[in-house]
Amino acid sequence: GHVVARQVGGLTADITQQDLRDAFYAYGEIAAVRMKPERRCALIEYTLRKSAEEAATALHRRLAIKGARLKLWWAKSQQAADNADARKYVSQAYGAPVPPPGEVAAFGAAGGASLYPSMNPSAMGARPDAR
Repeated sequence: GHVVARQVGGLTADITQQDLRDAFYAYGEIAAVRMKPERRCALIEYTLRKSAEEAATALHRRLAIKGARLKLWWAKSQQAADNADARKYVSQAYGAPVPPPGEVAAFGAAGGASLYPSMNPSAMGARPDAR
């Protein structure tokens, strides 16, 4: 299915693909390790997203191979998906559930927030029933 990649940065010349496999295979099945020596980084591709997440949690700020401290981040394609996930979560956490229209004004008033004219009964013509 969908390949999930972690990017590892800060590689030194003596770190091999096998070193990376050894460091990452404990967290799940690795689909591929792609070395990018010119950028001093590598892509670790897991077959399962859960594996990549576990690796990240376990190795975050703790990954060192042959004395080199390595940095870990989601590969670019994954970044976009993660950001979308984060946005979805934030909108769920803060946006929902939407209160009924009647409560919005009360909430705004209670919070000391300025009300929109349409929500203020004393604003002329805002609500016909308030005249």
